Amino acid sequence: MPLMAIITVCYSCNTDSNHSNQKVDQDTIQQDTIQVVVPAITVKNLDDSKEIKVIVNTTSQVRQPISQYSDMFRMRRFDHVTALYQELAKNTIDMCVNHNVPPAAVLSIISLESGWGNGYIGQITGNILSLGTRKGNYELPALTLPVIIESGEVIFDPIDLGKYDSSQWEMKNRPASLKKDYRPSHIAGSTKDLAYFKYHPEERLKARLKCINDFLTIFISEKSRITAYREAEAKMDDIVQEGGKEALFTKQTNEIFINAIGGRPNTFNFRETWPKKVLNVIDNAGLIDLTSKMYLDNQSFMTAW
Repeated sequence: MPLMAIITVCYSCNTDSNHSNQKVDQDTIQQDTIQVVVPAITVKNLDDSKEIKVIVNTTSQVRQPISQYSDMFRMRRFDHVTALYQELAKNTIDMCVNHNVPPAAVLSIISLESGWGNGYIGQITGNILSLGTRKGNYELPALTLPVIIESGEVIFDPIDLGKYDSSQWEMKNRPASLKKDYRPSHIAGSTKDLAYFKYHPEERLKARLKCINDFLTIFISEKSRITAYREAEAKMDDIVQEGGKEALFTKQTNEIFINAIGGRPNTFNFRETWPKKVLNVIDNAGLIDLTSKMYLDNQSFMTAW
């Protein structure tokens, strides 16, 4: 049986057999690099009453220059770290400052929750902050997907599976993620076009920014149903009122915010080690240094990086 026929059967939801294959124009796929530069786009808040202007300059799977500060911040030596922050840093900083949330903390949380953008749920859904669903949201359903035996990598794009011999992978069931699916409404919450964002980087960025915006406006909000989030929002407002927006770029403020929303039950992440991990990324990627230079000194990402 041809490989693509096998994939057609395998890539299915546990309860949905009407899966349509991902159609990809091979001429648009480059094996080594994919670079996309498109004009500014608009991301709307949930109530559609406000619009956030964002600049799209997405570069993925491109060899990144080594940071001039890599000796100080060891995580800057890695291409995937540079690529993630190059795509998201500027817009994340602007949104965070607008909502009185320290941007270094949010960039660090994104890194951990999305597996540096490489987690399969985040890649499929655009949900890089592991945000749970709310009423009316679509969630990623249960899936049966190939998993590379040696590495444990989950394969959701049939084209990628063609790189491996059938003896190198096995099928595994994946439960419903309970995470919001940011794909377009005609495929969100379905088993269709799981690799949609891989081949639509502009839409991927829109989805990622909507996810960040949801975190800042719905979760970290005085109207949040979670006490820890309401308290964190109030603390940040008090800090900014006293010290101005500049206070969002101190290590102390980042520590206060992170410890306010995580590390105990009924918070963003209940694990006691979670705040330490977030702070470790902030330190080793130099995120306070990066966000300060970009916002306070008005430097470009690559200059600051």
